[in-house]
Amino acid sequence: MRKNTQSPVRSRVRSPLFVEALEGRQFLSATIGATDGLTPSAATVATSAKVVVGSTATILGQTQTLQIRVSATSGTPRGTIQLVNGRTNMGIEGTLNRFGRVTFTFDAGRALYVGNYKVSARYLGNSTFVGTKSPIVRFDVNAPTLTNAGNGLRYATVTTGRGRAAQPGAMITAQYTGFDANTGVMFDQSSNHAPGTFSFQLYANPQQVIAGFDQGTRGMRTGEVRVLVIPSNLGYNDGLTRIFVLKLVSLA
Repeated sequence: MRKNTQSPVRSRVRSPLFVEALEGRQFLSATIGATDGLTPSAATVATSAKVVVGSTATILGQTQTLQIRVSATSGTPRGTIQLVNGRTNMGIEGTLNRFGRVTFTFDAGRALYVGNYKVSARYLGNSTFVGTKSPIVRFDVNAPTLTNAGNGLRYATVTTGRGRAAQPGAMITAQYTGFDANTGVMFDQSSNHAPGTFSFQLYANPQQVIAGFDQGTRGMRTGEVRVLVIPSNLGYNDGLTRIFVLKLVSLA
């Protein structure tokens, strides 16, 4: 199992994350990476871009898709797409396929935080095709209704699973995204680390993950997605509360 300061393993870390957006404050996930010029000067073929959103409203942790389509007056554009939320570059890029399309999927391994989104696609262009920016599409990511576990942990199942429930001793393979409490900015996600998942033994001795992660995962079924709100005493005892969006990928 990967052990680093960004993952929910039981180690001494300073990884903030959390909860006020689930109680009224809303933050947009945002990492900045400005790109100014869209097009190399030699480009001559005009283009246009469109974003098709999978759903106009989801709950934190549920899957959202954005399909980008770039067309041209002649030929099929290839190259890089960047996603922009309002006037902020989201730090998310993709490459158009041979049909001039690319799809971005946001799920537990790469989740969007609670907020009202105004997303456009920026096509950077190349030596042939002129860069362009799509019209804005709007969608919301809403907070789930949380259940209090009675020990400070709060959780919500936002997608149901199937099969047997995870119990102590089970080997878990999961995806996750974590968010900063004060800003709502994502601080880590399993999609950033090959192979895109991580594995641990539930309630291992010694512990392999923080207590809140063990407790929040117990009872989950394959395919289930939960939002876990983990207080400091069930985390790293550093005064910070954290939120994890967690999907149980497989159970052994």
